[in-house]
Amino acid sequence: MKDKSTTVGDVLRAFDADELELPSANLLVLRKQLGQTQLQFAATMGVSLMTISRWERGEIAVPGPAQRLAQVLLALRPVIKLLNL
Repeated sequence: MKDKSTTVGDVLRAFDADELELPSANLLVLRKQLGQTQLQFAATMGVSLMTISRWERGEIAVPGPAQRLAQVLLALRPVIKLLNL
């Protein structure tokens, strides 16, 4: 019997390229929905606090891989809240 567990790859494939763009305002909303400070969200995203701040203010564009990670975090939000990460 094949294991039907959802993998990160499955989640990534669920988003098509047209949905990848994530405006900086949505990044701020996502961070707040996760209940994270900028410092915590920076650690989650693997970037500096300054980078998160600049993304949220729209000073610099959120690069594709970070947008993809944010999309995955959005999809996994209920799990993240459950685990209190």
